[in-house]
Amino acid sequence: MKVKFILFALLLVFALNSTAISQSINNGGAGFAANRWYQICSINQNGVHPSAWGTLETDLRVSIWTGNGYYRYTEGDGVPMTRGEGHWYYSLNSTNALDCGGYQQFYPPDFNVYMMGGYATMIGNPYHDAEDMRNFRIAGTSLGTRVGMNQVAQYLFTINANGNDYDLRSLFNACYLESGQAGWIVSYTNMGTVQGAFPGFGLNPEDGGGDPIRDEPESGWDLQIIVASSDGEYSHANNKLGIRENGTEEVDINDAPELDLPSSSRVQLFFPHPEWENGINNLTYDFRSLEFDGAKDWDFTVEVTNIENTGFYIDWAGLDEIPENYSLTLTDVDNDRVIGDMRNIGEVVFRSGDGDVQEFHFRVTCEYTPEWVGPGSSSLPEGFGLTNAYPNPFNNVVNLEYTLPMNQTASLKVYDMSGKLVDVVSSSLKGEGTVSWNANGMQSGVYMMHLESGDQVSLKKVILMQ
Repeated sequence: MKVKFILFALLLVFALNSTAISQSINNGGAGFAANRWYQICSINQNGVHPSAWGTLETDLRVSIWTGNGYYRYTEGDGVPMTRGEGHWYYSLNSTNALDCGGYQQFYPPDFNVYMMGGYATMIGNPYHDAEDMRNFRIAGTSLGTRVGMNQVAQYLFTINANGNDYDLRSLFNACYLESGQAGWIVSYTNMGTVQGAFPGFGLNPEDGGGDPIRDEPESGWDLQIIVASSDGEYSHANNKLGIRENGTEEVDINDAPELDLPSSSRVQLFFPHPEWENGINNLTYDFRSLEFDGAKDWDFTVEVTNIENTGFYIDWAGLDEIPENYSLTLTDVDNDRVIGDMRNIGEVVFRSGDGDVQEFHFRVTCEYTPEWVGPGSSSLPEGFGLTNAYPNPFNNVVNLEYTLPMNQTASLKVYDMSGKLVDVVSSSLKGEGTVSWNANGMQSGVYMMHLESGDQVSLKKVILMQ
């Protein structure tokens, strides 16, 4: 009986192959607003030419990324939009839907889009229903599996509702595209073709024992960096730095590359890596390893395009979730100025000037103290520690309050962030009180104050801003 049912189902599929239906894409039911960029794809197996939707070059713009630049459709080129390939769509007029013409419902079940290493490829869902991106396959391997994701960015990039940033969605989780919607995927090496799975029959990453990245907890932390104009018109928020248990100092599956936004007026924030030779040099997510051998620096660039004489601010989120033995210092690289400890300062304000494209450069420096010992730690006797440092940041002299148990003597030493001893403030502190460190002649930066007595150490971080 089961065999007969399967044969009947297959006959029904083939019968439906001959049924042509008119099909439109409607952005998940939301339609297409005027003067906004969208990522779309054709759902017609023979392709569709965008001239069917309006007058190209004057009222309507449709483009596809070729790997060497954008190809922009014109009225007379006659080249249809290939099924499954993603395109940019922009129109001066709003519409509820884009008609893709007649479509034979179940034919063909697959499509193929070539992915070139180091480049972003925009692929779409050419089926009639929302499609889980994990069901799309590279050379027969599901994008959601561990094997595929070793070489493919694990995120799907889709333009957000405001049109000024990308929404990043993990391919390891349920990640759907509506019919006719498209998004970017990036491969780190040449991957051949991306194949669309037959709806309902695609490979599922839960098959074959699960996925170690999704099923095993990760250690590490994230810090989100946000840039926005003071009037709220322009923003870029999907930028993260951090560390991961499976992270590396090179590009890996935790990282997400930066993709240029289609708007001619925009602000973008990214982490540049010009030293990498794989073609992916700017990141939106920049995650490193848990191993610290000295400081880790995350340089980031804010690029302002066609927005002149406008106030901007940089803010961050997630610091409260980062353990306190990680110190994070922000530096204005262009002016060689330490802005301060990111736990103690608020947002940073700057202003764009004249010019079509302007860049502003900053750096986040992270220091890790492996075995954090501070006041209240169980490894210290009651009443031992550095209790305060003020002012902090400081210009020349910082005052440090301390407390010691009776009959105990301690020294106060100063180390730079490479672990080098740079000064000894005192070798004979007793009781409780305040001692000052004069940093005259020292370079601006972060220093660690060590209150030391035998094996006991209490630490206090201070920031010198000359």
